[in-house]
Amino acid sequence: MKYCFLLAFSFLFSFSAMAESYQIVSMFEKDALVTHRLLSFKVKDSGGKALDVESVNVNIGCDAMIDVHYKDIFHIMCTEETKVQGSIYLSNGELVSLQTFTVRQLGKVFSFPTDQPTGPSTEPSLALGRNLFTNNCLSCHRTQAISKPQTEASVAAALGRDPMKSGGLDTKFAGDKQKLSSLVLYINEEF
Repeated sequence: MKYCFLLAFSFLFSFSAMAESYQIVSMFEKDALVTHRLLSFKVKDSGGKALDVESVNVNIGCDAMIDVHYKDIFHIMCTEETKVQGSIYLSNGELVSLQTFTVRQLGKVFSFPTDQPTGPSTEPSLALGRNLFTNNCLSCHRTQAISKPQTEASVAAALGRDPMKSGGLDTKFAGDKQKLSSLVLYINEEF
């Protein structure tokens, strides 16, 4: 089912360039098109290869940035309900237009995805770790490196120090082994 949503979004965000056909692949689920949420995308060529992005420009009310760790991923975040329009400059020098899509006001149409694990599993999950990191950590750690490898003890200790403690992250992860383990798994394997 999740694959179907991603496939639908990849069609929603398809676009064209002069020499070659490109596709924007969304890295979020269908209910994520809301304000104050980091929306992540990849640009792929007709062969399915992810391409590096040089820069992204979007309309007023939204910000765009290239991921500091993965040059083939870019993020868009909007602070107000708007129709997002923009252009993407690829590292190969091509300019592509971002097909217009609408970002809805948080809570108006869609509910905000939660950090709560889904289903009965208590095992660590990369998907849960990625979601937790994106929603709680990426705003600061976009520019601040995290040394590896990390352990549950080292991450728990870091969450207990400012500025993370003052942001309430120490209590958010306290006593939830699955969340902490998933966060550590994501940091060590994908971040």
